[in-house]
Amino acid sequence: MFKNYVSIAKISLNEVSSSLKQLFSLLKGNVGIMVLSWFLYGVAGGLSGNYFSLYFKDLGGTDLMLASARSTALLVGSVMIFIGGFLTDIIGRVKTILIGTALVTINTFIYAIARNANELAVLMILDNAFHFYQPALTAIIMDSLPRDRALMGFFATQIFPSIPGLFAPLIGGILYDKVGVNGIRIGYVIAGIISSYVLYLRIRFLRETLLKNTNRDLEHIFIEVFHYRYHFINAMKIYVYTGFLGPLITAVSSVYGMIYAYEILGVSKTFLGLLSTLGTSISIISSLALAGRIRNVRKVLPISLSMVSLSQVLYALPYYVGYRNIFLIASTIVGSAAGVAIGPVIQTIIMNTLPREVRGRGIGFQRVFENASASIVTMVAGLLYIKLGGPRSLLLSPLFATVAISYLLFITQVSSSAEDLNSKH
Repeated sequence: MFKNYVSIAKISLNEVSSSLKQLFSLLKGNVGIMVLSWFLYGVAGGLSGNYFSLYFKDLGGTDLMLASARSTALLVGSVMIFIGGFLTDIIGRVKTILIGTALVTINTFIYAIARNANELAVLMILDNAFHFYQPALTAIIMDSLPRDRALMGFFATQIFPSIPGLFAPLIGGILYDKVGVNGIRIGYVIAGIISSYVLYLRIRFLRETLLKNTNRDLEHIFIEVFHYRYHFINAMKIYVYTGFLGPLITAVSSVYGMIYAYEILGVSKTFLGLLSTLGTSISIISSLALAGRIRNVRKVLPISLSMVSLSQVLYALPYYVGYRNIFLIASTIVGSAAGVAIGPVIQTIIMNTLPREVRGRGIGFQRVFENASASIVTMVAGLLYIKLGGPRSLLLSPLFATVAISYLLFITQVSSSAEDLNSKH
């Protein structure tokens, strides 16, 4: 029996080692720089962004103010991302990224000196506006990955940037617990310094991937959208899930999860940091286990969404039955293990749906739709949390998951149809 366990352990270690080697082999050129950038931003976000909702309330904000500010920020971001999608295909991926990164860096420093929740709300809106370059980030990754290894490449862009989640949120939580509001201010200053270094890396090492012979005339840019209309239609079917149906499953926990745990369940900020660290650990392990092993992407999403909805139920149960820490840990483990495959699978489907020539605009449309939908989802989350309370609103997650899974099964032929279209152009 013992020998069998040893053999299984050796096989598992060999598989993990093999996955790591394959993942590292993809971290070259633009992909490597982007992954390093996101790794550094992971440190910055763990020290500051993870605790934004608590920071907002400490500066005088209310639950409704937070929901309204997020909703407005997402709507403003939608308009700017639409412009960013066109810029990505007109002036190129790199220039768009550099302009946006510079603006975000400045805004990050200002977060540290906000005096009240109203100023934080304005900064949140500006932050979303300055992230107009998101389509360029995704486009440059899609352009730079080999098509036959795209899914593994997207796992790589997920695994390595998540490593700071092992320690940064814990440090941020300790700072917040020990120093209070000044702790989160220190976090934003450090985040600004990190963002400055990211800007330098991107200026120094990113290389343009937009084809030089691409016609960048504005009239042609719009005509091209009509030419590839069937690709955009297929992509929009996916965006309905990524923008609205999927986020509904975790809408309440995404906006109010920390507030619910801290104010209703009485969890310390340090323990919240530990939960974040645990979730990141599980995500990394699960990603390494799944990278290169997924064969049928259409079966992955329904299974993952069912488990994510289960994690939301587990998050609500301590309010009713006690055993707070046990259920919160179980929720974190289940949710983190289930969620890792969703992003890479969706990105691979979208990559196969959109040709290189229109990826900037296609991803721009995606982000616009997702942000516009997210503003609605955020307001729904706010109303559910305020009217039903944290526990009962979390228990609605299985209902939302059922709707999302039904829709995904309905559009199960999207990716194969898109690939057929790609072969015709």
